[in-house]
Amino acid sequence: MDKNVNIELYEFLYRHQCEISKVQGSLKFFVRIPFDELTEFVCIVGREYFVTPDDVVMFDDHIVFDLNYFFEYSDMKLSDYRACFENYYKEFEADIREMEG
Repeated sequence: MDKNVNIELYEFLYRHQCEISKVQGSLKFFVRIPFDELTEFVCIVGREYFVTPDDVVMFDDHIVFDLNYFFEYSDMKLSDYRACFENYYKEFEADIREMEG
């Protein structure tokens, strides 16, 4: 694991449904968070990441939070969180390597 891994975020993501998809040629990373665990997530990432409506999609019992900011504009690498995205990582591994340079 890289030194830039946020251990709290890693553990949270590992316990939740994380997904990767490709939309219009760009990778999208997101996590599904039950409402009763939203406070824990906000404590980990901070309130400032909930400023645009595009970052969150609400469902009946959970939200889907866009994680692209963390992996595109921070020192964190998606490859260090590979286990959190285990059901999707292999499919997009080449794209992720290209994205991380």
